[in-house]
Amino acid sequence: HLASRLLTDNSGDREDEKMMISKLKAECGHQFTSRLEGMFADIQISSDLMASFKNQRKDQSNVDINVTVLTTGFWPVHNMEHCTLPPEAKKATDEFATFYKTRNSGRRLTWQTQSGTAEVLCHFKHGNKLLAVQTYQMCILMLYNRAETYTYAQIAKLTNIPDKELRRHLLSLAHPRVKVLKKFPNKKSLAPSHTFTYNYGKQSPLFRIKVPLLKVENDSKEIKVPPSVEEERKNRIEVMIVRVMKTRKTLDHNTLMSEVMKQSLRFSVKPIFIKKRIESLIEREYIERDKNKRGLYHYLA
Repeated sequence: HLASRLLTDNSGDREDEKMMISKLKAECGHQFTSRLEGMFADIQISSDLMASFKNQRKDQSNVDINVTVLTTGFWPVHNMEHCTLPPEAKKATDEFATFYKTRNSGRRLTWQTQSGTAEVLCHFKHGNKLLAVQTYQMCILMLYNRAETYTYAQIAKLTNIPDKELRRHLLSLAHPRVKVLKKFPNKKSLAPSHTFTYNYGKQSPLFRIKVPLLKVENDSKEIKVPPSVEEERKNRIEVMIVRVMKTRKTLDHNTLMSEVMKQSLRFSVKPIFIKKRIESLIEREYIERDKNKRGLYHYLA
């Protein structure tokens, strides 16, 4: 959640969040907050980097680009197949990449197009509208500068967006509440021959329109937790264990498990998950087992 707020500049008061991280660092040590501090550092560095980039930019085109450079390991991001950007956007990203390499030789940029956003000025019969969309949706919309209608198969080939993501981004643009695109046949299912036509007659009293993204549909009843979320949950459980042990000093296994389970969690957790985090903390010498009673733990200051 913090990563999302920082990347969308929707974190409210960042000073409050920094203060919370400082308290967490004092309570549980640098190890638990190093990634969070790294995120804030990346945001500040990227802000300064973009200011320098825009000052020296030669091509003052109508494409304004804003890049946040994320350090691998700090952020819960996944590498996905890179989509085909429109020529205008590709030119801007190439220009930034060249600028970045002159300042950071030896570093490699990998574009996370699945995490980006864009604002696209669209022309409609009743006036222009500024659409706030995801990067994938921007790639789709820019195709309509060349033609009014595309099949699903054509859009997939031209954008190179992963199929699962292409489905929900396209259906979001064709949703009845948005209807930037008109789908034929007008139903949720998708086939390679289904067509999407630019809705030139779209009307809205708003100038800036935010296009909501459809939620990911789960293919199975059991939800698979992404590795980055799994890692964050591990850290949260370990923070709780250390906090309880620091207060109580000595606890038996069942009491410690009960204390952690009673904590306010936004996710369900199985006892085996907590047990593994206890074992991990023992290995890293945050707590230790009693030498005479294995089911008893002691906090190590």
